[in-house]
Amino acid sequence: VDVTRAPALGGVVVTMSGFGFYLAPIRYECVFSRGNTSLGEPIQEVRWLADHVDSETLACVIRPWLFREGLVRLSLSQRAFPRDVDATHPGTAPPSVTTVLYNPPLPPNASGNATRPTFDHSPFTFYDGWNGFRLANALSHAPPPLGWQVPAAGNTTLLIDSFGLDTDSARASYSCVFTRNSDGVSLESPGTPISSVLLSCRTPAWGTHFAGAAGAISPSTRDLGLVSVVVVRTGPQDPPREVPLMRSDLSIITTTPCGEGDCQLLFLVEWKWAGDASSGSSRISSVGGANLIVTGAG
Repeated sequence: VDVTRAPALGGVVVTMSGFGFYLAPIRYECVFSRGNTSLGEPIQEVRWLADHVDSETLACVIRPWLFREGLVRLSLSQRAFPRDVDATHPGTAPPSVTTVLYNPPLPPNASGNATRPTFDHSPFTFYDGWNGFRLANALSHAPPPLGWQVPAAGNTTLLIDSFGLDTDSARASYSCVFTRNSDGVSLESPGTPISSVLLSCRTPAWGTHFAGAAGAISPSTRDLGLVSVVVVRTGPQDPPREVPLMRSDLSIITTTPCGEGDCQLLFLVEWKWAGDASSGSSRISSVGGANLIVTGAG
């Protein structure tokens, strides 16, 4: 096997080298699985046909793994119909299914009389990632040229298209980190995995208020500017790690800072109320001379 790990998004070709691979009507299937019913674990499995290259080579294009990331079993099954059955029109005749044994080469430091072991599977790892976010109320999934724009007051829901997420909070938790590109100032909000392919985050309050009359700016105020979004995963026994953002060609996009619409947004300044700084009333004398206070965000 030439590949031992891939994104749960799929799209990677795994080449299996061996011998005695037959043409049709023999069919080979790549099987990725995890779980053990005897231990109370549900079986998670994805299988699909392998392409026959020659008698010593099979190729499998990995389809999406719609479960959490991690270690799985990669095995190869062989389906064959009896000789008296037309494999192209088998009717109700069931095929026989057998597992093709895995016989990996010995390590370079193995002794001369060592025998090659055989297994019914090879270990394989699916890893998680994401490939863009959108506003929950947006009509389109495609980001605007300068990225999404959200109110600086926060509480806007982002939907992050992902793969390989773990929905079990006992094993993993997620957060979204918003970092201003200009100076690295960042705020964080918790994420909720809706499924293995979708994460929800709410934007933080990117600045709370400023007092126009006094000219004093709250320490919590954040200047405007493009902000990068990073998804972070943490486990009970694992240190925080960044979940990679991936392009459609499976290359990783650098997200700190991010210069692409898939992972950046702009917090927009807004104001909500103005009134007399001394009385707090929104009724102002037409004589003039009152000091106004304006509250907003950003």
